[in-house]
Amino acid sequence: MFRVMGFLLVSLIIGPALADQALSDYSARYVVQLNGLKVGELQRSLQRQDNGDWLMQTSARTTGMAAWFKPDTATELSTWRMVDAWPQPLAYSYQYSGRSKDILERLEFDWHNEVLRSLRDGEMSSLELEPRLLDKQVFEIAMQQAIAQGTQGDSFRIAHRGRIVDYDFSVIAREELYIRSLGQLDTLKVQRGNTVIWLAPAHDYLPVKIEQQDGHSTATSYLINLSR
Repeated sequence: MFRVMGFLLVSLIIGPALADQALSDYSARYVVQLNGLKVGELQRSLQRQDNGDWLMQTSARTTGMAAWFKPDTATELSTWRMVDAWPQPLAYSYQYSGRSKDILERLEFDWHNEVLRSLRDGEMSSLELEPRLLDKQVFEIAMQQAIAQGTQGDSFRIAHRGRIVDYDFSVIAREELYIRSLGQLDTLKVQRGNTVIWLAPAHDYLPVKIEQQDGHSTATSYLINLSR
């Protein structure tokens, strides 16, 4: 069950991301459904720190019958800054607790020494930092920035589980979409792997719907509350 929520947790795209001066603090809440039934909620927030860096936090938890025996919870934290109009990650962490094996993952981006340090399952490793390397959440900043500037698709390099991988995305359509919390919206439909995200340009390219296919299951997340 929580494997699907985990997919959604890393597929959200925050907004806005046009430039550092355009960013502002916000908090967004999403309901998560599995094959039409509510199984959890997602909360994402963005906060500017006193030193000018940014902190993004995403939390997911099961609710209702999905949390009957032991609730699943997951939290992602990313600290990053804008450097030459590009989001540069500084530190990333992912923590999961629930019915499955607990997970703790941490990444440290040491740009001064050009080293990426990774902790996963109690094991430390290091890699040489690549220019413009991103973590999974900061990838979303870079992707949204590219789409807002007219890019129809691209591929970025991502640090993930002690490895460096490619994340591809493409804009596949424009679509009118009704979201109860916001009404009728003009959206951009974006595909990344088996995840489809609907972004609302009128709301700083905020994701208003996310859908993920996993075998015969469909996990869908809808925006239900936004505060700035």
